[in-house]
Amino acid sequence: EKVLHSPVRASSYEHSEVLSGLNNLFRTANDGNIAANEVIKTMIEHLGPCIADLIKVLNIPHVIISGYFGDYGQNIIPALEKEVQRYILKKMNINIKYFPFDKKGFTRGAALLILKKFFTGISDI
Repeated sequence: EKVLHSPVRASSYEHSEVLSGLNNLFRTANDGNIAANEVIKTMIEHLGPCIADLIKVLNIPHVIISGYFGDYGQNIIPALEKEVQRYILKKMNINIKYFPFDKKGFTRGAALLILKKFFTGISDI
């Protein structure tokens, strides 16, 4: 039996609802809402070991978390660093930072990758 899959794109309305929902989640967690804090705690418990594995495998001390978490996204960093530290070597120094997405973030990231490749190519000469 064949199943046809077609890509489903979220409308801008749905996208704005997601952004609004994430902002509200982090805002209400910051305001002390127990349910919102539990959701974020669960997210950190799942994300922490994954980031720790990436740090160990790729030997990277700096990690940037970026997303649409609003003004309170930075609040997850201390708990996330603590969770990551549970899974890596004790003396390994890590640095996790949060930077919110902006409308030009994806474009800047792609441009920086190209520029990095260009400039590292110069040093190989």
